[in-house]
Amino acid sequence: MNERIYNLAKQCVSYTFHVDRAETNFDHEKFAQLIIQECIEIVEPCKCGCRCEQEVTITDSIIADIKEHFEVKE
Repeated sequence: MNERIYNLAKQCVSYTFHVDRAETNFDHEKFAQLIIQECIEIVEPCKCGCRCEQEVTITDSIIADIKEHFEVKE
C-alpha cells in the first residue's frame, strides 16, 4: 500500500478499552474525506499565482467536479 494512504488510514483508527477487551474502530467516512482532500490538494492551483488564468479556471472546474461527485460540503 502507498505510504501516504497508510498514514491516512492510521489517522482514522481509534481504540475503545473495556474492562475485559479492547476494540479497534475505523472511521471510514473520515478516511474517505482525507483521500478526497488529498486529491483536491493535488489539483489545486499554485497559491503564488504563477499559473495562467485558463489553467486556474480548468483546475477550479476539476476541483468543483470532485466535490460535487463526492457531495463535499464547503
